[in-house]
Amino acid sequence: MKVKAEDLGTGRSLNLSADQTSMFSKELALIKKRPPFRKLPPTLAPDTRITVSDGKKKTEYELYNRFLLYEPKSKKGWFFYFGVLLSLWVNK
Repeated sequence: MKVKAEDLGTGRSLNLSADQTSMFSKELALIKKRPPFRKLPPTLAPDTRITVSDGKKKTEYELYNRFLLYEPKSKKGWFFYFGVLLSLWVNK
């Protein structure tokens, strides 16, 4: 599995290391067990775009205000506190 995070404000991007990818995937699996929310406030713009590629399957997520993870394809969102750490890694 490969995870790439791109900060849309600064244009910086980061390919996560194996340890970082492991932490990300564990946290993602945890939040997907929780009930999602369906709507985002219309005034928000994504801060970070996250691309997860696993073989031929490619999934994109958007991170809003470091805390809201949104999957545009399914139109589902979750509170994702790991996004704060992810944003720090990208802007380091």
